[in-house]
Amino acid sequence: MYLRRDHPALQEEWNIDTFLKYSHINILWEKSETWALDDVLIELGLTRNIVLTLACFEQSLFVAAEPHHNMMAIAPQYCEQYARQLHPDLVSLPIPLSDEYLDKLAIPFTLIWHKRNSHNPKITWLRNRIKAIYQPRAHD
Repeated sequence: MYLRRDHPALQEEWNIDTFLKYSHINILWEKSETWALDDVLIELGLTRNIVLTLACFEQSLFVAAEPHHNMMAIAPQYCEQYARQLHPDLVSLPIPLSDEYLDKLAIPFTLIWHKRNSHNPKITWLRNRIKAIYQPRAHD
């Protein structure tokens, strides 16, 4: 989850109430305006205040970095380097949920290759790079 360095939420205790208090930028995910996070929140009897829906994570980070509003963007961890390079005024915070609920937000990735390429050093390098990028990190 990303917000500007001067966002008022950073002056408050970071918990689910603070997370839900502010406006959210949503992503149209597989032609749906809701995704696993919204399902988890509904399970908890909660909802986000979605004020803007965009087509991709990069757009949401661009908008979140703009001044004169207090919207937050949620993007996968693999966007972290992009955000650091192009939006240095954004701060990344974990979604304030327990590990049980955070696990429900994991996006599975599958990498498939032909068995004849199993020992090809170029394919091995590529597999290892992709694994390193998408390797699930421990929850904060």
